[in-house]
Formats: sequence, C-alpha cells, structure tokens
Amino acid sequence: MDEKVVVEQEVPDVDELEDVSTTNKSDKTGKTFSQEELTKEIQARVRREQGKFKVERDAWTAEKENLVSQSQEYETVIKEFITEKSKDFAPALKALFDKLSVKEQWDYLKNPDFVVQGSEKKNMPHTPKVGEQEQPQFHRTQQI
Repeated sequence: MDEKVVVEQEVPDVDELEDVSTTNKSDKTGKTFSQEELTKEIQARVRREQGKFKVERDAWTAEKENLVSQSQEYETVIKEFITEKSKDFAPALKALFDKLSVKEQWDYLKNPDFVVQGSEKKNMPHTPKVGEQEQPQFHRTQQI
C-alpha cells in the first residue's frame, strides 16, 4: 500500500515573486499544513478522483459489453452464411476449410476466383434416345 502521490503546485512567475518581496512581510497568503492534514487532504482528493474514474470505468465496461454482444451476433450470422456456402465441399476439403479462422473463410468465399471443383451440383447431360439424333457411323478400314 505504498502509493506515491505527487502533489502539483503552481510555481509563481518571477514578476509575482518580486512583487511579494516588496510587500509587507507580515501578510501571509497561504496556509501551512501539517503532515497529517496534508495526508488527509491527499486521501480525500484520491477518493474523489477514484469516484470519477469508477463512473467512467462503468460506462466503458457497459459499452464494451454492448460491442462484444453485437460482434457475437454478427459472427453468428457470418458463420451461418459460411456453413451454407461450404456445405457442398468434399469432406477432405471441408475438414481443411473448417480449420481456417472465420475471417479467412469469409475471404475465400467472397473471392470470385475461389471455385471449388465439385462444390456446384452439376446436372448430367440429357441422354439422347435412339432416333433423336443421327448415330455416328464408324467405318472400319482393314490394312494388310
């Protein structure tokens, strides 16, 4: 509990010092404090300042909790988006993709150059029926 308290004092200008020296020396403008009175005054001032800081700290803590809550809501929404976009990934790729941070996953998914083969469901081409198209004719040539 050895706290060092610094007491700031105003240093009078040189002009004021000269004026004081020329005035009546029996006229005292300041009070002389004993060590006990000075300690009590300092402790009272420290308590006042701590009260001010407590109010500011409580306001900052409330704002911090609000921001943390908002960021968690946004992260939940982004994770849902990432899950939806990455559900068609191959299992091996999905395992690696899930090891990335949310920001890295987001960056990959928003990059138009990032296309995962097999992630898009492709429709099989229509199989033509006999007679729909002309069948190719294969000609066998025999070489002797």
